Amino acid sequence: MSATMADCNVTALREEPEPKAMKFTYHPFPLDYGCRFVDAWMNDPSNDGTAMGTRCLLTAVCTFFVLGMMKKDISEVQDTLNAMPPECFQNLWFLSKGQAAGYYFKVICPLTQLPMEVRPEVAAKANSVGVKIEALTQGASSDEHADQINNFVNEKTEGMIKKLVSFSDLEDSSSVMVAAEVLKRHWAYVFSEELTQENEPFHCLDGTKGTCHLMMHPEKRKMLPYMKLQTGGLVLLPTSEKKGGEQDTAWMALFLPNCEDGDPTKSNLSDLRKGSKEIKDKMHDIIKLVHSERHWSLVCLKMPRIDAQTKEPADVTDLLCKNGFRSLFLPGAIAHGLATPMDNGSGEEELVDMPQHAAKALMASVVKVHERGFEAAAAVAIICYRSCGADTQPNVIMECNRPFAMHILKLPTRRGVGSETGADVTPPQFLYSMNVTNDQMLKDAKSALELFGK
Repeated sequence: MSATMADCNVTALREEPEPKAMKFTYHPFPLDYGCRFVDAWMNDPSNDGTAMGTRCLLTAVCTFFVLGMMKKDISEVQDTLNAMPPECFQNLWFLSKGQAAGYYFKVICPLTQLPMEVRPEVAAKANSVGVKIEALTQGASSDEHADQINNFVNEKTEGMIKKLVSFSDLEDSSSVMVAAEVLKRHWAYVFSEELTQENEPFHCLDGTKGTCHLMMHPEKRKMLPYMKLQTGGLVLLPTSEKKGGEQDTAWMALFLPNCEDGDPTKSNLSDLRKGSKEIKDKMHDIIKLVHSERHWSLVCLKMPRIDAQTKEPADVTDLLCKNGFRSLFLPGAIAHGLATPMDNGSGEEELVDMPQHAAKALMASVVKVHERGFEAAAAVAIICYRSCGADTQPNVIMECNRPFAMHILKLPTRRGVGSETGADVTPPQFLYSMNVTNDQMLKDAKSALELFGK
């Protein structure tokens, strides 16, 4: 049986008047920031067919703020702090069942070669909200550090995501914030495996025809929350955590955009991308609808099975920078996570902050939809580097990849400098000096191994 135009649409066979809007007291922060991510993700064609773990991404970035690691006198940081609900500083309200966060750090700073540790107050807060703090094994290779983080991700996603970071991501990093989650749900109204139509046409956006496996409910029509939006139709599928269990708070929302002249081969991409914004704008009405079964509609739904997973972790650095979290990437913004013990001048040690900044953010995801329910997993890594010149004891990087001057000096010893007579002090001398202004003496320079052997 071939799929007709009706097979590709959600057909509402009976509609009640839309319920009146009602007010809710939930805080807009997770929704607003989540929608920023969704809008940006859905408007990038390169992401088509890849799921974004929106909640997981929000968990990873917000954990820096919740643990008190951010430098508060940066305006962008203050803007984010002001937007976050007060309760999130008492409990990591988005770290619910199935979610996990971990902070991994190197015990020796790659830049300064000084020892590092997590500040006690940060560790205490992490412990109170369930964020794992773990040192990356000292002396281990970047490959082994990657395995340590990937093992955490593999465990917390129940094997759905096995790799998030690689050795090249971690070579010069000082720490990594990781978030991972898994979400598995059964349909409250299962689809019939016997009625699934195998190898049916799927009309791709580029005009080509592919294949899919269309699922149907046993009754072929089901009472479901359905809402007609300006740009298309929205149907919501209820779920339960256990087979035959009570209805869960997770819903599968399917938005099918309008197609020109009722022809499924003429799908409108702009309407598809506008859908997420319209869903956000109608969120109050949607919430009321799912709780008002008398306003549900009799829907004939056919939807395909799905198996979507990232082949390689996606770089979401630009997405974060352009949608409210540029502050993470400012030098020294992550000011209070790691510290090193130093002499305070009185013979006692005190912890001195080693400010960092995020350099890269990676995300991996898996979504599988089948007749019995769905399985989804996501993992995010925010890779941080030691910031230079961001504290009272600056460390300077000099990359001599442009003209520079070189001198070989002979300088007095410490003992000689302190001599009263100065008799044993050798005056400072310039032994050799040169300007390096081109690559003539550089490009064929031999290594020590070539010059001297082992």
